[in-house]
Amino acid sequence: MISLKHKPTIAGRLKKALVSVYFDNYPDTVSLIIPVPLSAKRRKERGFNQAAVIARIIADKAGISFDENSLMRTVHTPMHRAGMDRKARESTVKGVFSVKRRNLIDGQRILLVDDVFTSGATVSACSKVLKKNGAATVNVLTIGRAVITQ
Repeated sequence: MISLKHKPTIAGRLKKALVSVYFDNYPDTVSLIIPVPLSAKRRKERGFNQAAVIARIIADKAGISFDENSLMRTVHTPMHRAGMDRKARESTVKGVFSVKRRNLIDGQRILLVDDVFTSGATVSACSKVLKKNGAATVNVLTIGRAVITQ
């Protein structure tokens, strides 16, 4: 897996594959695409949100609405480290996401986009907040799957 965290142009090179995955798995089931948000501190460090780069590519090609501002990471959390188990990962993201604009989430069929799925803690926390704020459905698309070995 090539890290997108410091190379936003890589996602552009993967455009065809990203769009193909979307159309193969989610045709006609999505009304809004939302990236997993970064904290303000992490976004400032990187200069971009890698999940938003991926989500924007899919939204543009699929003609689906894109919303980068309704789901917020309200607390800066430490980077997950290799070797952290699921419980540790869950505890670092518990209560750190919120919805700023509920009216834009209510009733939407959301595709939540992130770069890597490791334990599922981050996308699970985001999904719960989105559902609590009225999302009809939340599906998840990532471009990588990390394997945790204990």
